Formats: sequence, C-alpha cells, structure tokens
Amino acid sequence: MLATFTVNRPLACVFALAALVVPLLLARQFIGKRPPAGGPVVEARRSGLGALVIGTDGRASTSKVQAVLWTFAVFFAIAFMLVWGRSVGCGDAKDKGSAVCVEATKARSAFDDFVNRGLQAEYFVLLGFPLGVAVAAKAITQAQVDDGLDKPPLEDPNAKGLRQSLREIASNDVGEFDLLDFQYLAFNLLTLTFFFVQFLTHPADGLPDLPPTLIALSGLAAATYTTKKALSGATIDPEQAAPDGAEVAASDGTPR
Repeated sequence: MLATFTVNRPLACVFALAALVVPLLLARQFIGKRPPAGGPVVEARRSGLGALVIGTDGRASTSKVQAVLWTFAVFFAIAFMLVWGRSVGCGDAKDKGSAVCVEATKARSAFDDFVNRGLQAEYFVLLGFPLGVAVAAKAITQAQVDDGLDKPPLEDPNAKGLRQSLREIASNDVGEFDLLDFQYLAFNLLTLTFFFVQFLTHPADGLPDLPPTLIALSGLAAATYTTKKALSGATIDPEQAAPDGAEVAASDGTPR
C-alpha cells in the first residue's frame, strides 16, 4: 500500500518555479542564438534568453521587462494552483478521511474554481498593456530609426549583467535617470508585489482581485511611457539634421 503524500504550499512553489525555469533553460540551450566570438555587443546581449528583455539597440527594454514579469507571475500562480494539493495514497479508504487528505482536497479545488470562474478582466489589462506597450515601443523606435534618427551608442559597450540592465530600464538612451521610465517600472512592481503577497497568503482564493487604483496607475504609467517614446524623436539636434556642408541658422536667424 502506498504511503500518503500530498503537495503542500512549499512544494507547490518549488514545482511552479521548476515549471517556469526548466522551459527557459531548454529554450536557452536549444533555441537561443549564440553570438560569434568578437561579435557586436548588441548581438551578444540579445543572445539566448537576453532577447526577452534586451531591445534591438542592445539596451534593457523597460516595456519588455514589464511584459516578462507579468507573464512569469501569472504563469507561476496558475502552475502553483495546478499542483497544489495533488496527492498519492489519499484514495485508500483508511486515509481518505485523514486531515491531510481533506486539506489536499480543499487545495485542489482552487484550480478547479479558477478554471470554472475564468480569468478576471483586470488580468487581461495587466497582461495586454505591457505587451501592447512593448510592441508599440519597438514599432515607434524602428520608425524613428528608419526616418534617420540615430540612437546614441551604448554608454558602456562592455557592461553586462543584472546591474547594467537595472540601470537601463530606469534611464533614457543617454544613461540619464528618466522619471517616466521609473514611474512605469515602479507602479508595475508595486502591483506585482500586491499580487504575490495576496496570492501566496491566500492561494485558495485563486488569482487575487487587484485594486482598481493600482490598475489605473499602471495603465496611466504605460500610456505616458508610450507617449514619451512617440515624442522622443520629435526634437532632433539641428547640427545632426543639417546636410553635409550646410550652415545651421542660430535662433536669431544668423548663420553659425
């Protein structure tokens, strides 16, 4: 006769993290593109899983980071509910009514309730907004580059790693701290913190109901971030925009 075994909360966290990490490692091993030796720094930073958060300019993308964080968060929560309360041996008549098996049955109901209830509307917003902003930011940047706007080179082409990426998601292309980038990141991190605190303390309730205020702040930050992206190429240095050999007029109309 099999011994009774149930998946409790800590084990459910481990299984959910494994369900998230293992596919990423496999993708890195078999799908991720390895840069050639001495290749461009942009290609090096976007190799493997780096393309998830690194933009085509070689910098960490604020919008892509938000999309990845929310995708991973919701995936983790659903995987947690899927395995939480799964048991072996609770089908035996002797163990069926034990406290452990009764708790396992209640735990399994969280996933069933989630499937029957469906995804709350706010999660379509939180998943859709970052993805939409990421696509819009990429399209806007590419259009600006096609129109002749040259993005400045990387502040430090040899800098890599988490510290460098964290600097880039809260700064602009010239390495200066950017309020709108930070605002977009901060409100999403605040909402994610609420999500994990509520979910991990009350997993039986399924995905937590998120406060409308936090959703509104995250949406507003996403909108202002996208607007900033669209306007970032509107002002171009006159000296860069002038044709070769042409003099640029000063503000009073005289050549300089």
